[in-house]
Order: sequence, then C-alpha cells, then structure tokens
Amino acid sequence: MSTFTIRCIPTAVSRSRSPQNVTRDDIMEFTLDGEQVGDDPRTPYSERHIHGALYELRPDLNAEVHHHARPVLPFTMLDIPLRPVFHMAAVIGNRVPVWESQHEFGDTNMLVDSMDMGLSLARSMGQGKEVDPPGETVWRLG
Repeated sequence: MSTFTIRCIPTAVSRSRSPQNVTRDDIMEFTLDGEQVGDDPRTPYSERHIHGALYELRPDLNAEVHHHARPVLPFTMLDIPLRPVFHMAAVIGNRVPVWESQHEFGDTNMLVDSMDMGLSLARSMGQGKEVDPPGETVWRLG
C-alpha cells in the first residue's frame, strides 16, 4: 500500500489538536487507507480517511483542503447545491454536489471516520473541485 505525506500544515493530517497550535512536528503520515505509518503514539484526527480516499480516487490531485470554516457552514446545512453567483466564485465550478452520509450509512456521528465513508464522499465529488457534506466542506485544490 502506498503512503502519502502532506508537506504543509493542514489540521486534517496533524495529530489531533487545535489548528492554531499545529506545528511541523505535528504532521503524521498515513497510508491511502487512512492507517498510521509506523508506531506513532499520538492521536490522529478521525476524519483522516477523507484525504486518502480523495488521493486514491483522484490521481490528478496535488493538494486538497478539508475545513470547517464558519462562514461556509450554514450553506452546508441546506440540501441545495452551491453555485457561483459572481465571477470570483467561478473557481468552485458550475455546481457543488451535496453529500449526505445518512443516505448510505444511516444515523452517524457526522464524522467521516471510516474509509468506506471517505470513498463515498470522494465518489460524490466526481471530477469537481468541492463537495459539501453537512457541517463541513472539502475543497480540491490543484
């Protein structure tokens, strides 16, 4: 199984800690299945499976960002796909698909904490740049 290492400091691949406290030393390495490489005793984020699933299904990716930006969260709670409404928003594409875990996985804790869920979310993105699960946003950049 190949592994991926993120060379920047995104919280989704750091050990589990507040984003403002993350340093380079907090970065952890995972297989594409979201399993830790080595015997690192630190606690990883449970939603790390999103990253491996995206890289597995989208070999064209060079980077991606998973965030919970407060200004975007209200829009993720609607069952209406986001669309760009002015020229600066065109980077998101024509439509942003909505992914709801409940349709495939029933009642959950709303975390993408398994590879099956990560792959389902990644498939819903298709070749787009973003997918909106309720309560969070995943962007594909580059």
